[in-house]
Amino acid sequence: RPTQVHKRELNFMEIVRIYDPNATINDRTAYTITYKRGPAANPEGSLVDGQSVKLKNGMVFNVTATDKS
Repeated sequence: RPTQVHKRELNFMEIVRIYDPNATINDRTAYTITYKRGPAANPEGSLVDGQSVKLKNGMVFNVTATDKS
């Protein structure tokens, strides 16, 4: 879903919270983030907890929550 943000960079947890405002990092749930259509410095890739990414208008993020088992 389209979301407007007023920042030039977002970190892993900020992106997860856009996906799920009640999200928490715990021992049972893992989040995977991939993105595309980014700026020339980072046109596509993935993020892990602790990383951030510079933004560009029209970027697409895919966030997946998985149950660790």
